[in-house]
Amino acid sequence: PVEIPAGMVKLHKKERYTRSQDLLNALKKFMNTTANRKLWNPSGEKFSIKNLYVLRDPSSHACFADLEDKLKITSYKFGVLYAGPNQQDETSMYNNAAGSEGFEEFLGILGRKMSLDGWQGYSGGLEPKQGGVSVFTEFCELQIMFHVCTYLPLMKKTDSLAQQWDRKRHIGNDIAIIVYYEGDAPIDPATFESQFNHVFAIVHPQKKGNQTVYTLHMAYKEGVEKAADSRPPIPRDVAFEPGPYFREYLLTKLINAERCSIMAARFQAAAQRVRGQLFQELQVLFPKKKESIKLSARRKRGTSAVVKKGKPMPSADHLDAEPDEAADTDSCYLDLNKYASLLHGKDG
Repeated sequence: PVEIPAGMVKLHKKERYTRSQDLLNALKKFMNTTANRKLWNPSGEKFSIKNLYVLRDPSSHACFADLEDKLKITSYKFGVLYAGPNQQDETSMYNNAAGSEGFEEFLGILGRKMSLDGWQGYSGGLEPKQGGVSVFTEFCELQIMFHVCTYLPLMKKTDSLAQQWDRKRHIGNDIAIIVYYEGDAPIDPATFESQFNHVFAIVHPQKKGNQTVYTLHMAYKEGVEKAADSRPPIPRDVAFEPGPYFREYLLTKLINAERCSIMAARFQAAAQRVRGQLFQELQVLFPKKKESIKLSARRKRGTSAVVKKGKPMPSADHLDAEPDEAADTDSCYLDLNKYASLLHGKDG
């Protein structure tokens, strides 16, 4: 998102809202500086900010609202591995046929055990037609499916490396995973050979009298260092008692850590491709107008926008863009979500 300093936007007396054209002018001025140019166009693509203009088609409101809904994350999938006392490598974890009684109690804290047969909700990539069971929960209006390793099909015959591919194709594609670890030796995140596993929540059960309590340690792979600063911070020398507080704490930590991780460079390329495809679909719906409209004529109809001749190119949320007439301009996408509603405002 782009944040424009308020002092750069021209304000008019007795007007409640900023004029869209004034906001656009401030945006162009802000983006034209050398320092800010690297923020909105880090790849250095050919793109002229002079050709941005305000899109005022009322029918676009619903389309952009739908676009934002598509980009919202409303569901998560987390892997859950059981690790016995002497298991520090992922191969041994993936080959566990079942977990301990304590592991099953821990799963009950995360969510409810449910049958996948006929399941109509969020499946996290699991196939309800194949049946089986899993753990599911809802948290802060988010749907969460847990890929519990011991609930996934176990291959009796494996390759020479004892790889459980049916299990790993689910858990291996999760960014954040929980490792319920009953051992004492440290676990190295590098043992998890996956291009997606980057956040590891190590849950260690301990006995406190007759009650089981849990310590939590977080580990991260290189490239997602910012996830280490995700909230809430983990207090030192604290053991969590089983219950709603530990569940809320752990889920909040996992969600925030994954959100930080997807901003890493290795995940951004895929995200930008998806966004680009969605913007291209909108460009088809709202192409650049070919005919030039004079300012005086536009004012008679209650607006002050000037539309220049040019070829269409992908719009930036509520802005459209026109390439330089003398340049072969590539596609460029610009996020302006914070000020999109202002750009739809009517000029006085």
